[in-house]
Amino acid sequence: MSQYMDYIGLFFEIIFFCAGIALYMFATGRMKFSNFEAEAKAARIRKENGGMLRILSLAVVAIMFVNMYLSIRGLM
Repeated sequence: MSQYMDYIGLFFEIIFFCAGIALYMFATGRMKFSNFEAEAKAARIRKENGGMLRILSLAVVAIMFVNMYLSIRGLM
């Protein structure tokens, strides 16, 4: 039962890792929207909070990378 919980934890770590990458892509402007209104709103959010979003997304990615490494190492 404990090993299944380890796999579930690893699954959520991978999800948060991917979410951090997506947040970084949004913060740097690499994520585009097809709707003009959504793109304008995203540009405003990037202008107001871009620096903080980049820092937080890189922190999430780094922490999740370390957690994934330790989880995979623990499973082997």
